[in-house]
Amino acid sequence: MAPTTKPTPSSIKKKLAGGRKGKKEWKKNVDISNIEDAIDQIRTEKILTGSAIVDKANDSLFTIDKKGDEKAKVSLRNRKLRIDQILEAKSGVSGIPSLGKKSKTVALENEKDLAAGKKVKVVSKNVMGQINKLAKKITEGKGKPQQQQQKELKKGKKRAAAGIPSGDLWGADAPAVAEVTEDDPNDYLAHLRPKKVKKPNVPNDRPTHIPAVKVSHSGSSYNPTFKDHQGLLQAALDVELDKERKTEEFKQKMSYPPELDNIDDENFFESEDEEEEEQEEENALEPVTKKPNANIRKTRTERNKEAAKIERARAEQKLKDDAKLRKQIHELETIKKELAQQPTKPEKKEKKKPLKLGPLEFKAAPLEITLTEELPESLMKLKPEGNLFKDRFQSLQERSIIEPRVPVGKKGTTTRWKRKDTERHDYKRFDAETFANM
Repeated sequence: MAPTTKPTPSSIKKKLAGGRKGKKEWKKNVDISNIEDAIDQIRTEKILTGSAIVDKANDSLFTIDKKGDEKAKVSLRNRKLRIDQILEAKSGVSGIPSLGKKSKTVALENEKDLAAGKKVKVVSKNVMGQINKLAKKITEGKGKPQQQQQKELKKGKKRAAAGIPSGDLWGADAPAVAEVTEDDPNDYLAHLRPKKVKKPNVPNDRPTHIPAVKVSHSGSSYNPTFKDHQGLLQAALDVELDKERKTEEFKQKMSYPPELDNIDDENFFESEDEEEEEQEEENALEPVTKKPNANIRKTRTERNKEAAKIERARAEQKLKDDAKLRKQIHELETIKKELAQQPTKPEKKEKKKPLKLGPLEFKAAPLEITLTEELPESLMKLKPEGNLFKDRFQSLQERSIIEPRVPVGKKGTTTRWKRKDTERHDYKRFDAETFANM
């Protein structure tokens, strides 16, 4: 290596030497090394590539790799999961050899006789032993002596006499089994079967004449005739007049009657005292009757007379009943004609009012009407009225399917203040032309 020389203070002073008074001295001492390096780099690029890299297009500088690295794909495909790497046996020492378990199955077929791709049917040794026992019994039964066959016949007859079914219970010729009813005491599986829901024993007094969907009055159409519209207004007026009549009757019942002011207090109380005195006098004049003593014993003749009297009364009553029965037998043809004329089933009376299912009574919804001045000239100016949900809810209450309800909220919200429905200003000032131009 070449010997290195440390810069001395004299050399540093020579390097920094230079005046700073004029502009010429400033230009001499300007450091332009970075600019020269950049120019050299551009010059080398032109020599190597023919032009500067800055002037070249992106297509000539870069390429899009759509295939990717094949080696990376293979390595990723064959890469093991982290969990498999952890569980991998890395120890150099081999594990303890374990004794092989004895096979508990027996092959039913030979592998050589099977076609390619088919597996050998396997059965457990326990099942195979049962099959062998059954086959042994069948083979032994063929050569049974005649005495044993007669014993089995007698046994079968005894079972038939006792009512025990014989034969294969699960086969095609199985004996008919009686159906088990719900009230059968021998039905031991009743608790496992699904129970049928029993209808409660209550009278069905719902109103039948009320339809599920009521047809609105013809006067509630968007373009009704004059007669229909006047009929709707008259119906609404009748409802309001009926309400006023009921309120007047209630006020009249609860009001103080003016006739009581004309009655004198002294005469009113004196008349009451006189009535009480007269009633006391009448009670005093009534004769006092003593009750007969129940302990008096009757004689034999008296008891015989009473028994004979009761017997005569029974005989007379029997004669009257016999005479009445003979009369009815003679009038049998007329009675048959009367029964034929009568209807077989009495007609059920239609329930007009809904049932009271809860503490509240059903209140019909008010009629939705529009005055003559409010009738729209076209469908564009028609305003929606009513609520479909409220209509269905009211129908369920009227048909006594659910009990009448009222809206419930926080304490003080429903009882103190009533809900008020108002129209917004933009709804009142709705103009179809401006809405169409929007």
